[in-house]
Amino acid sequence: MYRRILLPFDTGGVPEAVARHVIALAAAHGAAISGLRVIPIVTSGEAFFDKIQVEPGSRGAKLREEAESEFNRLARLGQEAGIAFSGEVLFTEKPEAEAIVTYAAEHDCDLIVMPTRPRTALSRWLMGNVEDKVRRRSHVPVLFVPAAADA
Repeated sequence: MYRRILLPFDTGGVPEAVARHVIALAAAHGAAISGLRVIPIVTSGEAFFDKIQVEPGSRGAKLREEAESEFNRLARLGQEAGIAFSGEVLFTEKPEAEAIVTYAAEHDCDLIVMPTRPRTALSRWLMGNVEDKVRRRSHVPVLFVPAAADA
């Protein structure tokens, strides 16, 4: 049923319970997993300033390193279960939810698995709710897995 599962995540990576869940799901369907870390950049209209956001030593570069470390962890877990895993860091000017939905469509993903963490109403109001925006905009099924799925 599923061939390619998209696993987007934010700062903090993929909780262990979510990783185990998506790997078991991929194993049951013979699917591959594509990890995605979207890192928004603030466009300035000046290429020089856009580059500063992702050059070595910048916050963007540190976020990329953290994401690549998480990709390595997920690839090891997937390999132990015989699951193909690939990961990509995407620097974009698009809002995070839009970037996730666009990526899923462009890479023929047929399921998006969104790790969820408890957030306050104030936090959702200030930062937006990426999970809800992905759910409303996606043309493929979206599965929400709470960070404490095994609790």
